[in-house]
Amino acid sequence: PGFCSCPNPADTICKQITITDTGSNCQADYCYTATDTSGTLEVTFYNISTSDDSITNVYWDFNDGTQSIQYTDVQHIFPTPGPNHITYLYIQTASGCQSVYVDTIQVGTNCDSVPTGTTNSQYESKDLTIKIHPTIIHSTATVKTNLTERQIEIRIYDLTGRQVRLIELNNNRTFDRNQLKQGIYIYKVTVDNKIIQTGKLIYD
Repeated sequence: PGFCSCPNPADTICKQITITDTGSNCQADYCYTATDTSGTLEVTFYNISTSDDSITNVYWDFNDGTQSIQYTDVQHIFPTPGPNHITYLYIQTASGCQSVYVDTIQVGTNCDSVPTGTTNSQYESKDLTIKIHPTIIHSTATVKTNLTERQIEIRIYDLTGRQVRLIELNNNRTFDRNQLKQGIYIYKVTVDNKIIQTGKLIYD
């Protein structure tokens, strides 16, 4: 992705994001700590994304008109402490691999431990391959993978971060549209409770 021209770069951040299947291996991911302070939700986000090569671009979107390009330890204040705050993290690596992760932010912490500094660890499941075809779905899609006898779960989210479908794949490697409306969706693939891939699906 590239930066777009901003009318006042001193107080505005613009960025164009395109999610594509590059065939490389990267996974956007974050955890956070969140505190209810005087009726606001004060959050620190920790980038725990993984990739086979260096992560060169990071873009946070807090879904309230504000963004950040800081790598990690990103602090943001939401005006209310409720559980309906959505945050997106987009990453791109030196090889062009792109990934997006979205989560709902609530009071408390979802970090097992608080990471420090910039991390770019190797992907534990880098030998696993999964591809959904086509990514523009009219009726059905096929999951191509080198995994055998493993249960694959695909969670599909709308652009507000709401999960709209859970697909459990065993021997059958196809899934249907299941009355999802036309539009753009984000998917997350897990194997043995580990997130191994995210991406974008378009229902035509």
